[in-house]
Amino acid sequence: QLRDRLAHMAKSPNDSTQEEIDYVKRHLRRRFPPTPKCNMTHIGSCINHFEPLVVRALHLYITTHATGVQHQILCLLMRLVNLRVNYAMLDSDQKFVKSLMRQLSYIEQGHFVRDADDIIPSMFQFLILLSYGRHNVKAIVTVPQIIQLCDGIMASGEMAVSHAIPALEAIVNDLFVVQYAGTDDINDQEMDTQRDAVLAML
Repeated sequence: QLRDRLAHMAKSPNDSTQEEIDYVKRHLRRRFPPTPKCNMTHIGSCINHFEPLVVRALHLYITTHATGVQHQILCLLMRLVNLRVNYAMLDSDQKFVKSLMRQLSYIEQGHFVRDADDIIPSMFQFLILLSYGRHNVKAIVTVPQIIQLCDGIMASGEMAVSHAIPALEAIVNDLFVVQYAGTDDINDQEMDTQRDAVLAML
């Protein structure tokens, strides 16, 4: 039903009703619940104690082929980034991100990935978080690059329900829900362009 409504919005954006837009927002918010507010100072001190474990998890992701383990590691990293941990300090040489990009390239080339519908949305959600740019550090990856990666997944010929749609769902959630209320006119124009590109992909 969500796919049908998104498809209708893509074909007739001017005819989309508020009810359809609200339905999409509700669905995506259930799928991607917001991170609750907490005491950041306390969390920061706790994170320092298990930083070696996080670094080890990054290495484990690169060396394992178990997508279930990789999914859990990505969930851990996303939680840390949402808690404002400086990811650039954990992966200063971007070795982990480059490995993630290679993995997506393999998927694009048609290589089999177990539980693709679990690991692919996690990969795209993580990349989207890195696109924000925090701690006065330039964004590690840009939204146009992420959209291009998704386009490559769509062109791979793999089943849409397990590959392209999970990737698109993460991007739609960011552009149409998380980033929907912008204040900068330039950023709004850029975001509108990105939204149009995603709608065209649908």
